[in-house]
Amino acid sequence: MAELCARCERREPYLPSAWLSHIWFLYSLQQGGFPFEQNDLSIEEWLDLGAMKRELETPKVPDGQ
Repeated sequence: MAELCARCERREPYLPSAWLSHIWFLYSLQQGGFPFEQNDLSIEEWLDLGAMKRELETPKVPDGQ
């Protein structure tokens, strides 16, 4: 198994896409209190920002509970 892990391409550090970095930036601004207005972002940005917010802020239930 160790030999397989040593060759696996997934062991490399994860580098987020430019879009994910952009949405993370918007999320960070929003969390810091930046006052986005309705037309400040595209519909795609609002949707992905909402998805990120749900993912990060929804409590996770451990398996088996």
